[in-house]
Order: sequence, then structure tokens, then C-alpha cells
Amino acid sequence: MSNQNKNNTSIFLAGHFAVDNVIRFKRLSKATLGGSVCYCSLALRTYTQDAKISIISYIGKKNFNNSLLDVV
Repeated sequence: MSNQNKNNTSIFLAGHFAVDNVIRFKRLSKATLGGSVCYCSLALRTYTQDAKISIISYIGKKNFNNSLLDVV
């Protein structure tokens, strides 16, 4: 009976992750995760909690250190 009320929506996003280096007031902050699929998935999660959101992307270790990969 509880399965009737569950949403089985799955959303797949394909795109690239990026490493953002923000410079503000002439100060460089630490690298943060960015890119269109990152921002789109975070925005989508804000509006829905019951859809399964998946990301399809290539992530190379050359540009992403382990701390950023742990976020993914």
C-alpha cells in the first residue's frame, strides 16, 4: 500500500564537472566543485526530494583531487 504513493521518477544529467577557483577581494579561495551538472543537480534537489538524480560524466584524477571526488 505504501508503494502506491512513492514517486519512481529518475532524472539523468549528462555533462561536465569543473573546478572553480573563486577570487574575491583579491583573495583566492580553495577550489570548489562546479560545472553545469553540479549546479543543475543541486538546484533540482532543492525543489524535489523524491526523484532519483543521477549524473553521467567523466572525471579524471588529473584535475580533481580526492577531496573534490569525495563530494561527488
